[in-house]
Amino acid sequence: MQSCIDRIRPAVRELQALIADDPFNREMGITAETSPEEFSLRFAGKRVLLADDNELNRSVVQDLLEDSDLLVDPVATGTQAVMKIMSTPPGAYDYVLMDLMMP
Repeated sequence: MQSCIDRIRPAVRELQALIADDPFNREMGITAETSPEEFSLRFAGKRVLLADDNELNRSVVQDLLEDSDLLVDPVATGTQAVMKIMSTPPGAYDYVLMDLMMP
């Protein structure tokens, strides 16, 4: 698993640079120069609901997010994601990441 994560890390860095152009990220002060350490400090402790039907993808994304000290609650289906949202108090999750191609 670690070798898989190490192989995609450069792509994640490129994605961070693209994300830095997003208006939300600019508002949050995230730029292409934001270091992984600064990113981790900024988002440490934030709760993320991660929904992906592909177990490997879910595991890799979870590991990457947890490396940045985010708290990840993974689920395998959209139904499970909706159930999690409905069974938690409003605002329990700071972010919801969902695979767009889920069945």
